[in-house]
Amino acid sequence: MIKLGLSGRIIETADGYQMATTEFIRFAAEIGYQCVELRPRGQVTPETTDDEVAEIRSALNETDTVCAFVTFSGPQTEESMPALQRMCEITEPGNFVLAGRDYGLPALQQLGEKLFSVSLQNIKPVPEVEGKGVITYRGRGFRRCKIGDPEGVDFEEVFEALHAVGYEGYATLIEPISDVMDNLELARFAFDKLSPLCA
Repeated sequence: MIKLGLSGRIIETADGYQMATTEFIRFAAEIGYQCVELRPRGQVTPETTDDEVAEIRSALNETDTVCAFVTFSGPQTEESMPALQRMCEITEPGNFVLAGRDYGLPALQQLGEKLFSVSLQNIKPVPEVEGKGVITYRGRGFRRCKIGDPEGVDFEEVFEALHAVGYEGYATLIEPISDVMDNLELARFAFDKLSPLCA
């Protein structure tokens, strides 16, 4: 069974995070997420103290939640680069949409046994290439959209492909704060839409 996770990106603002890391872990677990992704610039950094790490660990243990992913932020050393390379063996269907490529079973079959983590966000192509909320990539325009939008990522296809290749790892929602809907409501909405696809 695929385990659904929530990224701290959903509460990340230009000035930091809308809630403390331990509060975020409890928020995600309350909804039903089984894992979290913790982010740099405030959730987990090289400056995070041992006491803060202990509080995070305690919140994870208390809620029976796993930290499935920590976003890398730090100097590029010989040791860090092999770790970074390993972290890059991840699929994310939104990036396939940006590249204009298929994100279903053929894409996952190419990754083979290297697939160990999945990130999820939803975007769709739009005719505009500039303006508020428009993401421009290689001269093409995209916008964030709600799960279920027929022009966005087909998450049923994504999860069918994951099941077909025998994937049983973590799939983490990495939606940022956006104008699609209130971010905390989006966390709940996404769980309701995606959790039935995990089994």
